[in-house]
Parts: sequence; structure tokens; C-alpha cells
Amino acid sequence: MRSLKIDFFRGLALIIIFIDHVYNNRLGGYTLRGYGITDAAEIFFFCSGFVAALVYGRILESSGMGAAQIKAVRRALVIYAFHVAAFALLLALSVALKDLDGVETVLRHRQLHGAVYGDLSTALHIFTLNYQPFLFTILPAYMVLSVATPLFAWLLDRSATLVFGVSLTIYVLVQLYPDINFTQGPHGGRWVFNPFAYQFLFVIGMLFGHSHRHGRLDVPMRLDAAITAFLLLAVVFVFHNFIPFLQKHFALFPDYPLPGGLPWTGKVNEEPLRILHFLVLMYAVAYAMGRLGTRFPRFYRRLVKLAAPVMACGRNSIHIFALGILLSYIGGFVIASYGNGAEVWIPVNAVGVALLLCAGSWLASRRPGLAAGPRRRGQS
Repeated sequence: MRSLKIDFFRGLALIIIFIDHVYNNRLGGYTLRGYGITDAAEIFFFCSGFVAALVYGRILESSGMGAAQIKAVRRALVIYAFHVAAFALLLALSVALKDLDGVETVLRHRQLHGAVYGDLSTALHIFTLNYQPFLFTILPAYMVLSVATPLFAWLLDRSATLVFGVSLTIYVLVQLYPDINFTQGPHGGRWVFNPFAYQFLFVIGMLFGHSHRHGRLDVPMRLDAAITAFLLLAVVFVFHNFIPFLQKHFALFPDYPLPGGLPWTGKVNEEPLRILHFLVLMYAVAYAMGRLGTRFPRFYRRLVKLAAPVMACGRNSIHIFALGILLSYIGGFVIASYGNGAEVWIPVNAVGVALLLCAGSWLASRRPGLAAGPRRRGQS
């Protein structure tokens, strides 16, 4: 029932999140966010919704709503435990290394300076989610969505249209009234990932997962649609990245009105162009993968085998995300201390990604029931 492609892309998103969040990391400019509007966060929330539809749909069918809600609360508590544990380990590491060159610079840029060099009581607010330093912003939103998942899954079995309509209504309200969000910090700052906005992308993932579970996921892969998708991606790249670059560095396009990129691309409330860009990108990638599998089946099967460690990361997403947080900070400490020359950032990224892949493979070996086995009906 699991989707190998979803496992792969969720694992890939976790690796990209690590790379993107290493302080002053040159490789971060060449990941997904360097070529368009969206980044790994969209992949993570969509894939998590897809998997949630599979898991909770099965539980609702076999055990009912009560069992599904109990599992959802337990899942949220597990996420919370990893969130707090990762922060505690990072705080201890930061305190131990705080006198080394470069560490203070990273902590200042990552909103951890006060907790490490000032009043440690600030750190206690991590327990109430009222303190969300850099990279500790995704899991709180994921906790909220996890608790709400059984209700969405229950409604999906009755009317997918109703679920989509309710989710879209909430999303539109957030776009019209951006302050609909949870607060954090002494100054009433908003959550970086607004659950009321990201629920829409999560629910879109659930709709795809629900269709996949019932064998109805059949998106037509047409050449003309794929060409349109690739052209749209190219246009977004030019207007969001290339023209502002030329304007800034070469004084070209002086009348271009959007030096900061395209509008409606804010990340906090997952604004519309981000979702549209992600859906177009998803279609383009799905088409390319389908053509590759059809034209070069043996090569494609070899790629699937090589991608097994990435899939293992996707199947153990919370563990790998928490490890990625720690590794991204450690990598940032190294780069801040020794510079971001190729002799530093290349091994930092290589070692970090290797550790994530090894951890994912090790976790998969300890949970054989989740290992990627032979292809079964409904698996892709």
C-alpha cells in the first residue's frame, strides 16, 4: 500500500532541508529553492498528507474513528518528544561549543543566541511551543495537522469534494486575514509555518493518497501538458530569480517592479503561487519519471535500487528530520569556523548527507515491516 515514490520524495525533502539550513552553505543555492518559488517544505507537507491518508484510511476501516484519533494523538506526542529532544541536544551542544570561533555567529543568526549566552529560561518555552528558533518551526505545524488528520480522513471516505471545499475555505480566509495564526514569543510573533495555511497542501496530499489507496489515482500524463508545465517553471525561474539578479548586479531591467521576486509567494501563509508552482513542478517531475521508466526500464529499476536509502529516510521522517536539525547546526558551526571554501562545504555536505542516509537505512533495518519490498498491488 505504501508508495515508493512518496517515500523517496519525502526522504529527498529531508536531505534538502538539511542542506538548505546549514549556515552559509554554498550548496544551498543549488537545491530546489534556487530554481523557483517552492522548496522542500512543500514536498514534506504534501508527502506527509499522502502517507496520512493511507495510514488513517486503513485504521478507520479496520478499527474506527476512536482508534484513529488515539493514534493521531500518540503521533503528535511522538513528534513533540522529538521536537523537544532535538532542541535539548542542540542546546547542550551549543553551550559546550559556545566559546569556539564561529559558533556565536551561527547562534545569533539562528535565534539561539539568547538561550545559550543569556537567560537559559528562554529555552524552557520550547515546551509550550512559544519559542521556535531556526529549524524548530516545521514540527509544531505538523503536530497540529497530525491531530486533525483523522477527521479529514473520515470526511474523505464520505465526500472528497466536501473535504477539499472546507480546506480551501480555511485557506482562503487565511489569505484574506493573514493574522489567523498561532503566536509565539514575547512580542506575539506568528508561527513560521501557519497550520491553517499549510493544511491546504496537506489535504491536497491526502486527496492524492486517498485516491491511491482506492486505486483511483490516474493523472493523465500528456506531452502537451508536460511541455506547458516545463515552460511555466522556466518563466517562474526567469521572473523570480534571473531578472532580480540581473537588476541587482548589472543594473539591467530598471523598470522591473518586483526586485524581491514574484508576488503571492510568502512562505508563512503558503501563498497561492507557491502551491501552484509546487503542483506544476510535481506534474513535470511525474511526467519525466514516467517517461524514464517507459523508455529505459532497466536503468529506471537500477535507480530505484540506488534510491533505497533515500526511501528509508522518508519512511523514518521524524527521526531523520531531528537528526538533520542537529547536523545542519554542526555543519554551520564548521563553516562559520573554517570558512565556506570548497574544501569545507563539500565535506560538510557529503558527511551530513551520508549520515542521514546511513541513519535511514539503519532504522529501516530495525523496522522490516516498513522496508521497501517487492512491488505489490497499489504500490508505486
